[in-house]
Amino acid sequence: MTHSLNQTKLNRILVTGASGFLGQALVRQLCSSMTTQTQLILTDTLAGDFQHPQCTWITGDLSKPQLQSLLFENPIDAVVHLAGIVSGRAEEDWLLGQRVNVQASMDLLHRCRHQWLTHQRKVRWVMSSSIAVYGAPLPVQINEETHSIPSLTYGAHKRMIEMMLHDLSRRGELDARALRLSGVVIRPATLNGALSGFNSDLLRELLSGRDFVCPVSQDASIWIMSLETAVKQLLQLLRMNEDQWNDVMSGHGCWVNAPSWTLTVAQLVQAMTLIDSNIPSRIHYQVQNHLQQQFGSWPLQTQFERGVALGLKYDRSVHDQDIASFVHRLWQQYQHQKVMT
Repeated sequence: MTHSLNQTKLNRILVTGASGFLGQALVRQLCSSMTTQTQLILTDTLAGDFQHPQCTWITGDLSKPQLQSLLFENPIDAVVHLAGIVSGRAEEDWLLGQRVNVQASMDLLHRCRHQWLTHQRKVRWVMSSSIAVYGAPLPVQINEETHSIPSLTYGAHKRMIEMMLHDLSRRGELDARALRLSGVVIRPATLNGALSGFNSDLLRELLSGRDFVCPVSQDASIWIMSLETAVKQLLQLLRMNEDQWNDVMSGHGCWVNAPSWTLTVAQLVQAMTLIDSNIPSRIHYQVQNHLQQQFGSWPLQTQFERGVALGLKYDRSVHDQDIASFVHRLWQQYQHQKVMT
């Protein structure tokens, strides 16, 4: 079900949050597969280190109308919307989260709609949403039809934009897809405010030979996925034509849960022990109940049927259910990522 960007006529692609952890990896993959007709417009508060003749950086505050006017100075074929203020930071600074996550996103969507109404050139919108839309406490089973009542401001913001995407798609004014990502690992040690960042901290610190105090219990159940797979899933949604998308999604909104690896912290630690036998002596548990409830109680039996039907890549399938193989690959990717950045 994969297609080249040329086949889907996505010649001008805007990527927001392009210098972030996920954005940089996605841009590199885009550049490795795009045709000579493709142009990437990249935006973030600061330009990333990655440069390419077909990439143009436009930096600044995404919530400013002047910046958005520059981004849409010429018609856009697709938007990959990765910019956002994540969980912990959005909780602490409600106004900042609302301005970036909601208002800036809405303003971009207005510009996409205006382009359709004035030029009949529909924008394909692919957004990194989040499983934070579900809130807590969590039911024993989750799929895209599960009722969502976010218990974090960040999750509420994502859900708001998902509903607007659905409405604009229903009206025929946008071709929208939202991928509800779980914990993408292994992230570098940065203070971006993500409350679920302990997933990456757990892997990075222990595999680097350092002690780690885990804020959830060893029985905590988590959903994680590799950076490599997250990028492949986003690109699959970007490249999929509208008819194929609608064949699977018709009548079911425009959001899909990203197929993720569902496992316990104990399983993850056991897999890491095969790489370093001293890891059990370096992990200590100091449970923070709010993190355990929000990020350590995810259902383990979820099947991700809709994502599978869309042909999205799946770490569990790639590694044939072998958690140790998965962890080894995560560590290889992290070390490679450090070299690239």
